[in-house]
Amino acid sequence: MTSYFRVLEIDDNNCFGSLGVANVLCEYNKVHEAKEIYKLLGQSEPDSLAGQHAMLNHAHLLMWEGNYEFAINLYQTCYEKAQQCSGSSHGSRSSNATKEIAMFLAKALFKKKDYTACKKITVTLMVKHPEDLRLKYNLAVCLHEESSMIFTLGIRKVKQTLHAIQSLKQAKSLLISMSALVKSAGVLGHSAFWSANSEQLCTEQNRKLIVDNYEHIREKAVELLSGITSQLDSSDYYLQHDRDFELKALMKMQEREQLQQQEKEKQKRNTE
Repeated sequence: MTSYFRVLEIDDNNCFGSLGVANVLCEYNKVHEAKEIYKLLGQSEPDSLAGQHAMLNHAHLLMWEGNYEFAINLYQTCYEKAQQCSGSSHGSRSSNATKEIAMFLAKALFKKKDYTACKKITVTLMVKHPEDLRLKYNLAVCLHEESSMIFTLGIRKVKQTLHAIQSLKQAKSLLISMSALVKSAGVLGHSAFWSANSEQLCTEQNRKLIVDNYEHIREKAVELLSGITSQLDSSDYYLQHDRDFELKALMKMQEREQLQQQEKEKQKRNTE
């Protein structure tokens, strides 16, 4: 903290000095004070690197507080600015940063239960970064959560149930393909598979960190796959239940319409 204050004593408009102070405040759980600095930096310097880092950190704190709506707005702003930078001559590092911000945005949308928007961003990222298994896993999780939400509805339309089943099948396919890729890549994998450049893989420690990260994802994928398989085994019951319910509701509606028509005809005869 002292070093950042020294920087600000020399130049009280130094954005990175203010950003550093806010980051240290977060470490000491001074979240409210840190948020105020992040907010001020983001509003006053939205096009600077420090300002964009401040907006990103502010969004992270909002996520921690459960304020997903405002976090989404900040992530969206950061994502748009990162896209502008990636279009210039900043190289792959900028592209990777843009991907990470987009994943933060997708997570915020997921937390808000806006599964449609979350899926749209994740699929777009998968097209650009097919080697990143995190995206496959995240999409599978989103599809699973959306389906689970539909199955917990008290009253479902048949088309909703069919959509949920199709989503579960898609999630299962994604997880199976992930397992196959992990198995074919071997224990240590290679740079293209692990979505890491040569600089990241220059030390054995970095290499092990990357592999361990994906091994963790693989374990979570196996656990999720088991749950999805169980849900699909019960899907025929849900579908038949909803078809029967929809048929009964339709028959009741037709009965009411028939009674209403008979009542109208009776009234008409009485008035003649």
